[in-house]
Amino acid sequence: MFFKKIEITGFKSFANRTEVLFRPGVTVIVGPNGCGKSNIFDAVRWVLGEQKAKSLRGAKMGDVIFSGSETHRATAFAQVTLTVSNEDRRLPIDFSEVVIGRRLLRTGESEYFINRHACRLKDILELFMDTGVGTDAYSIMEQGRIDQIINARPVDRREIFEEAAGVSKYRVRRAEAQRRLQRTEEDLVRLADIIAEVKRQAGSLKRQASRAERYKELAATLRDLDMRLLAHRWRSHQADGQAIRTELAEVENRLAEVTARLATLEAEQEQGMTRTEQLSRHLMELGAAIGEKSQAVAAAEHRIG
Repeated sequence: MFFKKIEITGFKSFANRTEVLFRPGVTVIVGPNGCGKSNIFDAVRWVLGEQKAKSLRGAKMGDVIFSGSETHRATAFAQVTLTVSNEDRRLPIDFSEVVIGRRLLRTGESEYFINRHACRLKDILELFMDTGVGTDAYSIMEQGRIDQIINARPVDRREIFEEAAGVSKYRVRRAEAQRRLQRTEEDLVRLADIIAEVKRQAGSLKRQASRAERYKELAATLRDLDMRLLAHRWRSHQADGQAIRTELAEVENRLAEVTARLATLEAEQEQGMTRTEQLSRHLMELGAAIGEKSQAVAAAEHRIG
């Protein structure tokens, strides 16, 4: 297993895409101060999953994104891709060549890739575990690292030896299994508490269920009585309505009879008034005739006398 090449884009001083090729054996990167040699080393650590900005000589992780210069604008993201030869299958993945990648956006979103497929940081860390390659592995010896190992606590040196011996992954898995076991035990304790609480509430729930069932029965009875009452009222209203309709018909018949009688009386009154006028005229005519006859009698008597 060895690194074949690294591609750097927008990472620290590398504004444009830069590709660095490696060959089996020793590769030396030389150049004047400030040309970016250390940034290549930082790019390797970063793509392998480094999470401490201080280890990358920055204050915060966003500092790894190219911030701009007189000739180049700031980039929107930093991306590093590392191609690893896996002919010896040192990495536990069935590919002769493995490509890992990491991208960081200015929004703070991070993305990780294995062979161009999205993955988790944990997947990359587990892929290189016990290979001697990693952010804290013995294969990366930065300035002062040897002194740190010599002066380190025994437990810290033990981690380095375990990494070299290829057993650190088992330690990590053991710790993870212990954490899962502890979480499981805590879940069991909580489950036991829940069961006890459920048992305590069982009697109350049964009583509540009995009351609920009784409520359903009473509610059904009440609905039945309501329906019966409504039916009775409807029938009563129907009977009352029929009686009212019969009475109304009788009143209408009586009204028709009275109206007819009134019309007859009005006609008779009209006829009586006409007869009265005729009699009045005849009476006046008779009065006039009597007057004439009286005058004639008076005149005759005058002549005789």
